[in-house]
Amino acid sequence: LAAAVARPVEPREGVDEDERRARMRELLEGPENEDSPAIVVRAVPEAEGTRTVVELWHDGSKDAGIEALRRARAALDPLRLELASIRLLELVGEDPGAGLEPVQVDVASAEDARGAGLGRLLPLFVVLVVLAGGSVAALAAFAGERENGTLETLLVQPVPASSLVRGKLVAILVAALASAVAKAAALALSSSVGAAVEWLPAGSIPVGRAALAALVFLPGIVQLAAALSYVASGARTFKEGQVALLPLNLVALLPAALAMAPDVELDSLFAALPIAGPALALREALSGTLPPGPAP
Repeated sequence: LAAAVARPVEPREGVDEDERRARMRELLEGPENEDSPAIVVRAVPEAEGTRTVVELWHDGSKDAGIEALRRARAALDPLRLELASIRLLELVGEDPGAGLEPVQVDVASAEDARGAGLGRLLPLFVVLVVLAGGSVAALAAFAGERENGTLETLLVQPVPASSLVRGKLVAILVAALASAVAKAAALALSSSVGAAVEWLPAGSIPVGRAALAALVFLPGIVQLAAALSYVASGARTFKEGQVALLPLNLVALLPAALAMAPDVELDSLFAALPIAGPALALREALSGTLPPGPAP
C-alpha cells in the first residue's frame, strides 16, 4: 500500500512545474498496472549548497495515496526531529536547563503500588457489579411477582410483612454478594495468569489486605441492596423497574468515584456518607493506609 518510488534528484530551477506534475501523475496513475506506486518520494535541493526538500507526490483522490502519505510522514517526522536536535546541539551546545528536569523515583513497594492502583478504580467496578447482579434479583422479587400474580398469594400468608421484606432484602444481598465474589475471583485469576492492565503496577496484594477491603466495603453492598429493594418495590412491571433503576446506577457511581480523587481522604465526614465511606475505606485498605481506629 505504501510502496514508494525514488526519482532522480534534479534542481528546482529550469524545470517546468506543469511538466513535473504531468510526469508524476502519469507515474501514479495506471489502473491496469498493479505495480504503480502509491507515493513518489523525491529529495530535491532548493539550490546549490542549500537544504534538501523531500517531496511526497501522491494522488489525494485515492485511499492508497492518502494512506501512503500518512505512513511516509509518520516515518519522516522522527528523523526530522532527530536531525533538528543534532543540529541544535552543534550550534548551541548542551541545554543548561536539562539537568533541572526531575527524575521520578517511586519508593513504594510492589504491593503498595498495586493496591493503590486497584483501590482507585475497584470501588466503581464493585458498585457496577453489585448493581448489575442485585438488580436482577430485585426486579424478580418485586416486579416479577407482580407480573406473575404471586405477590398477592405471598402477602396473604400468616407471616408479618416485615419478615417478607427482610427475606427479599437478604435474597437481593446474597445475589449481589455472589456477583461481586465471582467477578473478584475472575479478576484475581486473570491477573495471576499474566493478563495485567497497562496502568496497573505489577505485583500481588496480600491476602490480609484483600480480606480487610472486602470487610470494609460490606456496608456499601448492604446499602446498595437496600436501595435496590426500595426502588424495585415500587415498580409494577419489569420494564418499569428497569427504567426506575437506571438513575440509581448513576447516583451510586458518584460517591464511589471519590475514591479516584487523590486529594479526598477518609475522615469522619466521608465515612458517614453512604457508598463514599466504604469506597474510600476500600481504597485505603488495599493501599495499606487504613487507620486501625475510627476515621479522624
